[in-house]
Amino acid sequence: MELEALYQENNADPNPEGGNISDEDNDDEKIYNPLKLPLAWDGKPIPYWLYKLHGLGVEFPCEICGNFVYMGRRAFDKHFNEHRHTYGLRCLGITNTTLFREITKIDEAQRLWEKLEGDKKKKKQANETVEEMEDQQGNVMPRKVYEDLQKQGLL
Repeated sequence: MELEALYQENNADPNPEGGNISDEDNDDEKIYNPLKLPLAWDGKPIPYWLYKLHGLGVEFPCEICGNFVYMGRRAFDKHFNEHRHTYGLRCLGITNTTLFREITKIDEAQRLWEKLEGDKKKKKQANETVEEMEDQQGNVMPRKVYEDLQKQGLL
C-alpha cells in the first residue's frame, strides 16, 4: 500500500491549481526544432545565424578516418590531431602525421608518403656518393670544398 501511495504521489500533477507552469517544471516538453539544428548546452537548438556562422551545415568527409563526416570547419580541423585520424594513417604505414594535415583521401596520403620516402632515399644516396678529401692537417671535407679552398690558396 505504501508503494502504491508513493507511485500515486509521483504521478500526481505538480501544479494541481492548473496555473502557469515555469520552465524548470516543463523540461519534458518536446522542443520545436524543424531545421534539425544542433542542441546548445541548455538543451535547446542553437540560433540559425550561429549555425550558419560556424558553417555547421557544411560536411567534411575523411576517407582516412573510415569515411567519417565532420560537420563544420572547426571540427574538421580538430580531427587531424585525434586518435581516429592518426590511427588511420598508422594503418597505412605513415608515421609522420604532421605533414598530412588537410589530406583526407587514402590514395593522396599514400602518394605523398611514397614521394617523401623517395626523397629520403635520394638524399641518402647523394650523401653516400660524396667524395671526401683530406688536407695536410688531417681535416676531411667534400671534394668541392677542398677544391674551393685550394683555389683560394688557403690549403
